[in-house]
Amino acid sequence: MNKTLLLLIPMIVGAHDMWLEKSPQDYTLKYGHLHPTKAHGGSKEMPYDAKGLKEVLCLKGTNVRHLNAAKRYPVKIAKQCDALYVRLDMGYFTKTPYGTKHLTKNKTKMALKSWHSIESVKRVDGTRDTLLGKHLEIVRLNTPQKGEKARLQVHFDGKPSAGVPVAYDGSVRGATDKEGRINIRLKHGGVQNIQATRKTPCKDRSICDEKIETATLNFEVGS
Repeated sequence: MNKTLLLLIPMIVGAHDMWLEKSPQDYTLKYGHLHPTKAHGGSKEMPYDAKGLKEVLCLKGTNVRHLNAAKRYPVKIAKQCDALYVRLDMGYFTKTPYGTKHLTKNKTKMALKSWHSIESVKRVDGTRDTLLGKHLEIVRLNTPQKGEKARLQVHFDGKPSAGVPVAYDGSVRGATDKEGRINIRLKHGGVQNIQATRKTPCKDRSICDEKIETATLNFEVGS
């Protein structure tokens, strides 16, 4: 396992999930643990700051539309899409000897590590997936079933991105190749949760050390 993966494992394993729950009327953006375990203390959903909502994109057929959604918790999108993409700025976090604070580095005493968190999630309900946004995003290239491999491609700034760690249900499975591709075998039915994470240094190191972008892909397969 390469150095990049080793550095990112603590940020992925045990981290929180973001997912889109679909109903006949709308989608609800949720945060917490999609598949709770004893390690999570049984907690599934956690609140988030909806004011950080930055972008909502809906794919219907071959058309991609920007949608408006109220910035209140929980975020709901009253639209039916073949694929729906939501992006949030989760804000700044700083680790200290006394716990993690939801503050920038320069506003925290005894800062050990500080980061700016950007998260996005895309739910694909149609057979076709395509690149919707201009940030970090996972595109599904096939329509796998349980036990089969999902063929995936990770993009950043509209281009395939190499060397990006990819996790399945919180466990790192590898990094993308030079074409931004990776295959993940699906272990269970129901909603799938696949994450790609990208870290870059913050421009202003007095505010934070790293910018951490996480892109999640949701889709359902039969049991």
